[in-house]
Amino acid sequence: MNKRVYYYENDNLKDKVSTARYIFALKFLSNKIVADIGCGARKGPFIIAKTAKEVVGLDISAEAVIYGAKTWPGNNIRHIVSDARNIALKNSLFDAVLSFEVIEHVEKYKDYLKEVFRILKEDAVFIISTPNRLIVSPDGSVSNPDHVREFDLEEFADILKGFFPQVIIYGQFPSQRVMTAEACREKNLRLIGKLPRKLKAIFSDEFKDIILRKYHYLMLRLFKKINEEKIDENDFLISTSDLNQARYFIAICKKQSLG
Repeated sequence: MNKRVYYYENDNLKDKVSTARYIFALKFLSNKIVADIGCGARKGPFIIAKTAKEVVGLDISAEAVIYGAKTWPGNNIRHIVSDARNIALKNSLFDAVLSFEVIEHVEKYKDYLKEVFRILKEDAVFIISTPNRLIVSPDGSVSNPDHVREFDLEEFADILKGFFPQVIIYGQFPSQRVMTAEACREKNLRLIGKLPRKLKAIFSDEFKDIILRKYHYLMLRLFKKINEEKIDENDFLISTSDLNQARYFIAICKKQSLG
């Protein structure tokens, strides 16, 4: 599992697509004890703590856990450093488990799902998201170097149904202005990539990231395409329609069958 830390609050697009998932999950979490596996440095535990009884944020990165606990504190929130494939918590502890954009980073994903199943109570719910392989990696090669494996709709559903008797899958769809902003980002990245190697080597990765973002926003404003900072969570529709065209999948899994 990759230990890179994502500071989504410094990137509006990544922050809002993540926030939209947490807001969607709130309806399932009222007054429940919730685990957020792979919470990273995001504010997800802080969002769900508004309605949940207790929230435990887990991540393999100590840096992310420390940052999250310091930046998004709450009386009913605690953070734990933990590998998703070996969680040092008791069986049947949680009413709900969230795990957004984690499974594609896990080499032994069945071990991870076994652990999720183990820490859930009998009538609990598991909410999980992952990118749609056919959309994010259409040429057949994994587009994100941090992803171990990506899934299409059928693969994702089959994996989850191997553990959970009830699975409902939603799709998360970016708006047209999100897609415009992302296309502009990709173009700017290609332009930056053409800079001479010696010039790029002078700057730290953090400095290059700042320069790239400032350049990106400037280009958006100059060409009057879109103000990316105004994109919010409402730009990421969550629906059960046209699932094969969804950018991301979000599955609601029940440990116990309704039948």
